[in-house]
Amino acid sequence: MTVPTLVRPKAKPKDGPTRQSDVWHVCFWDRLRGRTRLISTQCRQRRNAERRLREFVDLLEQGRYTGANPWLAAQQEQAKAHQTLALPALLSEYEADLRAGRVRKRGRGKPPTAEYAALALTRLRRCVAGVTRADALTPEAVTRTLDRLCEDGGLSRQTRKHHERAVKAFAAWLCSSGRLPHDPLAGLSASEVTTETTAYPRGAFSPEQVSAIVASAKRGPTYRGLSGPQRSLLWLFLAATGLRVREAASVRRCDFGPGLLSVTVAGCHTKNGKEARQPLPPWLAVALSPYVATLGETAYLWPGGWRQDAKGRWVVCGWVGHKDAGELLRRDAKGCGILIGKEGLEANGGVALDAHSFRHTFATNLGRCGVSERLARKLTRTSSESLLARYTHTEQAELAAAVAALPSLLVE
Repeated sequence: MTVPTLVRPKAKPKDGPTRQSDVWHVCFWDRLRGRTRLISTQCRQRRNAERRLREFVDLLEQGRYTGANPWLAAQQEQAKAHQTLALPALLSEYEADLRAGRVRKRGRGKPPTAEYAALALTRLRRCVAGVTRADALTPEAVTRTLDRLCEDGGLSRQTRKHHERAVKAFAAWLCSSGRLPHDPLAGLSASEVTTETTAYPRGAFSPEQVSAIVASAKRGPTYRGLSGPQRSLLWLFLAATGLRVREAASVRRCDFGPGLLSVTVAGCHTKNGKEARQPLPPWLAVALSPYVATLGETAYLWPGGWRQDAKGRWVVCGWVGHKDAGELLRRDAKGCGILIGKEGLEANGGVALDAHSFRHTFATNLGRCGVSERLARKLTRTSSESLLARYTHTEQAELAAAVAALPSLLVE
């Protein structure tokens, strides 16, 4: 055979039917070996295989065929070149792409925020500390580094999982951008996190605690640009809607529906990037009405938490960007004897209370009111039953009441 052609060779196993290859091969007369030979194009589609056939014919006509598979040899040379890539240079390129929005956050269509990019890069650099070349970036090396950080007490199980996600995103970028032929961390699995393995399990506020914090905040002075009455409405709003602090900070007067019975949060302010329309209980509308009536149409209820950057993207700032919501809550809760954060673990029954606990309070109250799981997941915007369970807490008194309702088994 003098003219190279494309074929899909057949093979018959010893104890099986004849099978045809899915990969196209070039069939040609190898003058160096004096026989007909097949070499793989590594292509399953004929169009791509025909392109490689033309490349191979050019090699034969130019006398540059050496007897080896040219595409396999090129792939091996590329792999050797990739292995010597300096990791610091790759980190700089990844940082540029991440901050420019060319790397999408896992499972989302919108670019990551500047805050997320900085946090992801910090976690990534911890994971690859001591790794200087791309070929040294292995699951074993990352695991050893994270194990050492956990032993030193610097990482909880949940924080370790965030670090693993950050370094796996970097490895996936190395592959998708063509800098490496394959994902070097494909075999690295994320740690499993349960409520038992979290460093400080988060709890929910009781109705009495919410009322006490609201009353304490109303009497408090202005802090970080928010007056005492503003903060009291903020805590009430969080507990009654389940919105996150940064989502509540984006609410303006024009975001409310008729009668203040619903509120809409734009997708650029939510965690999942989707618009959220949350119904409000009537008693909350009554509480908000006097304050909302004093605001302009586009005024924020709790200003100072969001701004637009030079590119027109919304970024957190002020008391939200500096994560001062916890300090705001700590000051207001201290006035009524409630300890916030890990300092209150013992006093709060082994759970930590913080600003995000208002979201847990909302989910817990839905469960107490007998709201179905389907509606509860829609109202809390949780993606799974297990995630909803993390937000729902059962008090010991409720468990005792449930057991007390069981029929007696004593025989009289």
